[in-house]
Amino acid sequence: MKTKEITISDVFNQDGLLAGEMQRYEYRANQVEMSHEVENALSNGGHLMIEADTGVGKSIAYLVPSILWAIKNEKKVVISTNTINLQEQLIFKDLPLLKKIIPAPFEAVLVKGRSNYLCKRRLQRVIDDESALLVPSQYRGELERLIEWVNDTKDGSISDISAEPPAQLWDEVCCEMDNCPGKNCEYFGECFFQRARQKIYKADILVVNHHLFFSDLALKQKGKSLLPKYEAVIFDEAHFMESIATEHLGFDISNFAVKYLLNKLYNSKANRGLLMYAQERDGIKRVSALSRTVDAYFSILEEKVRVGGSNILRVNKPGEIANDLSPKFMELYSELKKIKNRLKKNEDMSNELSSYIRRTAEFVEGLDAFCNQSMLGHVYWIESGEGKYKRIVLQAYPIAVNLALKSILFDTVPTVVLTGATLTVNKSFNYFKNRLGVRDIREVRLGSSFDYKKQMKIYIPKDIPSPKDIGLYRSALIEKIEKYLDYTGGKAFVLFTSYKLMQEVYEEVAPVLREKGIESFIQGDGVPRHVMLQKFREDINSVLFGTDSFWTGVDVEGEALSNVIITRLPFAVPEHPLTRARLDYIESNGGNSFGDYSLPQAIIKLRQGIGRLIRSKTDKGIIVIMDNRIITTSYGKYFLDSLPECTRIVE
Repeated sequence: MKTKEITISDVFNQDGLLAGEMQRYEYRANQVEMSHEVENALSNGGHLMIEADTGVGKSIAYLVPSILWAIKNEKKVVISTNTINLQEQLIFKDLPLLKKIIPAPFEAVLVKGRSNYLCKRRLQRVIDDESALLVPSQYRGELERLIEWVNDTKDGSISDISAEPPAQLWDEVCCEMDNCPGKNCEYFGECFFQRARQKIYKADILVVNHHLFFSDLALKQKGKSLLPKYEAVIFDEAHFMESIATEHLGFDISNFAVKYLLNKLYNSKANRGLLMYAQERDGIKRVSALSRTVDAYFSILEEKVRVGGSNILRVNKPGEIANDLSPKFMELYSELKKIKNRLKKNEDMSNELSSYIRRTAEFVEGLDAFCNQSMLGHVYWIESGEGKYKRIVLQAYPIAVNLALKSILFDTVPTVVLTGATLTVNKSFNYFKNRLGVRDIREVRLGSSFDYKKQMKIYIPKDIPSPKDIGLYRSALIEKIEKYLDYTGGKAFVLFTSYKLMQEVYEEVAPVLREKGIESFIQGDGVPRHVMLQKFREDINSVLFGTDSFWTGVDVEGEALSNVIITRLPFAVPEHPLTRARLDYIESNGGNSFGDYSLPQAIIKLRQGIGRLIRSKTDKGIIVIMDNRIITTSYGKYFLDSLPECTRIVE
């Protein structure tokens, strides 16, 4: 069968290519429908928004037409996901399967940022640094292991290392744009990053994450790019697009990042750094003085935040925050350029300085923009972290990204496909369309592959106090969580919108569970998220208490997750500067901030949380919604109308 003759039906039919490779292949009409929709969007141009529930097989549905179209037209398709889990599924499972069955060669690659790759030139520089002026001597053992790894690695990326090296070591040996001499490098022919770039430019399918994709969009506004030219992009997990676009179209400046930059140049406590390595005494003095000035400046900002009685202080007008640092950093910028000129015969050192010169300029540019509020349509605030070493962050993010995305994405890329399990609110795509700035787009909702009436029940306790009465609510929450965990003998996620409330409830519930022989885990206790999830899967009766990151992107099939307890309807905190600015923006433009933003956003997040429960046709379990506003308020029906059709028990 020639490639040009292959059709969607050839792949998906009962006796098709997939059935011939998969022993338990199951024909799914909604999967085939989705594949045809993506095929039409690619072939005819135009955009597509398609909601497909878990179990449809979305990834195969969009990969098949993407591959066939890319081969036929010799054009590239970008597949963008939010989670590493989905990326790994595409790269290690779905694409290898399709390579087996599609009788024509195609290439698919996972695109990683430059800093993911080791630079052999920079590695050699650290190896030659016998005085340990660049990397502390205690990392020498890690350095030796890195040297051994370089001789064995296939792609030279950090993900290929069994145990990641310390960040301070990797930062000195990874590939960076500003200090790369390109073809003039003695290691150019064996450069890991250049090899990866060659594969990217030859590939038909480029798999990226949303962060890299929007970094590329932001760079394109400056005439640069990370990705080669492509004609189509498919966003899986598309409900993350607005938040990630916001992040990459804005900026933040933290005291940690600034001090890290200065310490890389010269760390007075350790008496090491690039300027020490270059023996630049004047530069060392300037950095030492500037480091003290930075400490004082951010201490003043931290005090301003603290006086406000919160960990967040919105900055409302230009000049409200004094810009005492930019002149000092401009002096450093000039000094580094002079040093670079003096060291131009030392090409390696000159290249290294280029990176620090750029970072210094970016900091000055960002601080000026923040203090002068020169980026129109942005909201500005300062946020202070907790603990002994407080992280102080200046943040500036766009209030709306719809106009920017319309211009740089939807009006520029011929075909954009948005897919996910939760793109509608009350069966309408309007919320997402408005937030993302897309108008001319085909809308498709596919039916579910699951029988929710048989697989799931929803419990709503009607007598639980209002979350506004926090004391009574907390006490009732503890009592009822214990009750509903007994229904399933554990095997549950307990999802919160407040980290503080989660800790308070956990301290009361965990000992009770322990007496019953049930293990419990809580987000934020120092155990990495993926390790905690693996322990939860293995201990089939355990209970996991989590906040924001466990509402979405977590996949636990089988009996281990038989119960999802939602402690509160997930409305965003209205007084967060970005949320407040968006609500005010909607109102000032004649909209209804609650109906147009707060409510749909909460509905989508609730759907995401509930979606953790049923991940296969054999899964069964219960959902508990511990917020009676869903049955006592006028807006509660909008939440109820967005839930899967199943038995609901109000008790």
